[in-house]
Amino acid sequence: LVDVVNVTDLNSSDYLELELAIIKVRTSALTRVAIVQLVELFHGYIPNVNKDELCIAISGSPQKIEHFLTLMSDFKIIEIARTGSTAVTRDSGVTRSKK
Repeated sequence: LVDVVNVTDLNSSDYLELELAIIKVRTSALTRVAIVQLVELFHGYIPNVNKDELCIAISGSPQKIEHFLTLMSDFKIIEIARTGSTAVTRDSGVTRSKK
């Protein structure tokens, strides 16, 4: 892990906020197609496939991640890892903060 070097308050500016979630879910012949369709609908991808499990990666706003997880609750979720929110300003300049 890398230590945080600096932090900038973006609340007063226009910013882009994203989060990454990696979800491992149990699948069967009956559920696999429905899960894949849901992943495609949310523009996620499946970086790993096993016989009876899928690993799903999805990024977006925290609200999008929560909505996806709510819909996935109908399936057997084995594990979830989330990065938490990460953000940058939308303007063309580089954000600099005082240290």
